[in-house]
Amino acid sequence: MNHIVIIGFMGSGKTRVGKRLAKDFNLPFVDVDRVVSKKMNLTMKEIFDRFGEPFYRALETTVIKALIDDPEQKIISLGSGLPMQEQNAKYIKKLGTVVYLKGSYATLKKRLENSSSNPLIEGEDKEDKIRKLLKQRDPVYTKFADVEMITGDKPFEDLIGQLEEKLKTYYPEDVELDDIIMSVYSLLNFTSIMFEYSSYQFDLDMSQIKTCLYESKENIENMLQKISN
Repeated sequence: MNHIVIIGFMGSGKTRVGKRLAKDFNLPFVDVDRVVSKKMNLTMKEIFDRFGEPFYRALETTVIKALIDDPEQKIISLGSGLPMQEQNAKYIKKLGTVVYLKGSYATLKKRLENSSSNPLIEGEDKEDKIRKLLKQRDPVYTKFADVEMITGDKPFEDLIGQLEEKLKTYYPEDVELDDIIMSVYSLLNFTSIMFEYSSYQFDLDMSQIKTCLYESKENIENMLQKISN
């Protein structure tokens, strides 16, 4: 399934950007961290403390594997550590188009100053932990990225506008369905005139065509194929 997948370091804005894209594109938003927490009825920190990081990573993998087969397109935010797990590499690319929200150390450090939700940077030497993790993860994020956006250096609305413009390359705007309907109807009308005096009869009216076309893309293709034969 060709979802829009958002990756990046903690504090990069994955959730905020993901929710905005979901609103603008009229698609569901899925935060993998939240899905895991909901399944366990525990916070990320509680899962880490009780069961350890490997257990948490295994739950993340289970979630993204299920999303690959989800037929409904979604905006998906991945946990910042998920791309670092080797077993997830093949699943991430299968999910869809990957957007990397890339933040500088200064930007991320400022955003994470008062954060206590991620066990990987809690305690003393928080700034040093952020620096080391970012150095490890940035090359991996870059490797997965189809689209890379710098976060923290421009107003949010500008970031969204530029990102949505780039995504058009991967998700071109669909032709208006009404235009397709009218094209099919015109073709049917023309063809029926051509065969006006023959024994071949078109018994499809406009309402029938609309019903078929609105049912699914497959019906559109079948209708066009039927007319062209």
